[in-house]
Amino acid sequence: MTDRASTSRFQISEARLAGWSYSVLLLLGFMSARAFMFVLVVTVSALLASAAYDGMRGQRPFIAKAMPIKGIALPFALFAAFCAWGASSTVWATIPANSVSKSASLTLVAGLVALGLGILPSRKPAVVSSLTQSLAVAYVVGAAILIVDYATLGAVKGWNSELSVRLSAVEFTRGATVLPLLMAPAIACARQIGHIGIQRGLITAIVVLGTVAAFMSPHETAQLAIVAAAIALGLSYVSLAGIRRLIAAGWVASCLMMLPASIFASQPAFTNASWLPISVTDRFVIWGGFADLATERPIQGHGANYANTAKPSFRLIDERLRERTNPTGSVRPLPISHPHNIYLQVWVELGAVGALLLAGFGLSMISAISKLTAELQPLGFATMAAVATQMLSSYSIWQYWFISIFGLAILNLAMAHYSILRRS
Repeated sequence: MTDRASTSRFQISEARLAGWSYSVLLLLGFMSARAFMFVLVVTVSALLASAAYDGMRGQRPFIAKAMPIKGIALPFALFAAFCAWGASSTVWATIPANSVSKSASLTLVAGLVALGLGILPSRKPAVVSSLTQSLAVAYVVGAAILIVDYATLGAVKGWNSELSVRLSAVEFTRGATVLPLLMAPAIACARQIGHIGIQRGLITAIVVLGTVAAFMSPHETAQLAIVAAAIALGLSYVSLAGIRRLIAAGWVASCLMMLPASIFASQPAFTNASWLPISVTDRFVIWGGFADLATERPIQGHGANYANTAKPSFRLIDERLRERTNPTGSVRPLPISHPHNIYLQVWVELGAVGALLLAGFGLSMISAISKLTAELQPLGFATMAAVATQMLSSYSIWQYWFISIFGLAILNLAMAHYSILRRS
């Protein structure tokens, strides 16, 4: 009896330690989005160490025989093929620098997420439950911190210190990226809390604080992603099959039709439009410049990370930005280190082959979401809508921290899914 009580106390302590540690890690990400790669590495490493310890004692299998989500292996296989194509592009790349290293960093992120998914089913239910609750709590606290930071123009994170103006502006905007990408997973995790009052309170706080923080931020794409996720969530409760087809069609269109769409959007009627925000017209000019580059090598592209190394091409695009006749005022253009459009970036760097692989990855991920439990599918589709929207108008695909947030979203949806399966 004493041994059983001691074991029970140890399991409770282990679960609490895991939960608190995960909350702290997630808050590091809210404080600086670039830390999310570190969050993912430490989280999966801790799961791995725990699994290895239990495995050595013969208590539980080291890794599950099957993934907790049916069909999730195919997206990882296609993503690995995408990364392999990126790495191989160094052979024909216009500028070979970093093709292999950038592809390797994304492969590492995908590998960590896959490993985490494989370990989850072998973890103690109390530990998984504690981890799910941690995301819900950390999201609320993190969103509150961002609200204060935006309200005080960066006083919380110290961006008004001696850091450069450019870095301050980038970090100030980047902090909102996590809000739409982890909102639906946080809601999914909050729904696993047994106390209905606490559950409803957390979900309300997640939605309200996350939305307020996003719309207080200067990150317009994050705001659009919140709206897209809300629409997808609402339509999911009308027809799951319908929203699945809609997101799939949107994903394929974004992957395959972005090149002609960018050429069309770069016409003077749009780039000089005074009724559009200057950040939008900036993007149209940048997209047009990169679309011209994509047409030079439409099949294989210029090579991974070309968008960040083609300095002469940047000067040409910068000239277009300065020559336009937009009368909205003198606002510093967007930095031209990438197209601010992942779908177009894939066309520029990896060509039609890369675009097809990315389209296949998205379709297989949408299919995997449809294998989640019924109560989680709407939240999974909302997450996919948020990710697809962020990819349309913000970061580079080789920014590991951005892909790490997506990986954490998958991992936390899997935690919620597995918690439901355990209860049933």
